Amino acid sequence: MGFRFEWRKNGQPLGNRFNVQYRLEGVVTINPLSMLDAGHYQCYASNMYGTAVSTNTVLQQAVIGSYPSTEPLELTATEGSPFTIRCQPVKCYPQPAYSWALERGRTDDSMQSVISGNRVQIDDQGWFYT
Repeated sequence: MGFRFEWRKNGQPLGNRFNVQYRLEGVVTINPLSMLDAGHYQCYASNMYGTAVSTNTVLQQAVIGSYPSTEPLELTATEGSPFTIRCQPVKCYPQPAYSWALERGRTDDSMQSVISGNRVQIDDQGWFYT
């Protein structure tokens, strides 16, 4: 009552390729990966009672876009006035999380690409905040 495993990519049998290795328990290893390996993968496990199909697994290349500038941004803000600081979005997959680095290493991990406030305030240590 053994199982027979078949892997499919984009609905077609994965077949025998130089970079694909199969193990008896249904595990597939693809090494080395290339852009041609991107796609939707599913495993079909069959025995005399029928066939079970795994969930669809997507293999997609991770992409990290380049950021336009690494130079510090200097802005002039007036205490009590509104302000907005925009972060240039970067095209990446998976989608990036944004973190704002404030003066002297403080960070805001709000994961937003825009910081805005109704008015700028300065505390006793010289920190700007909203």
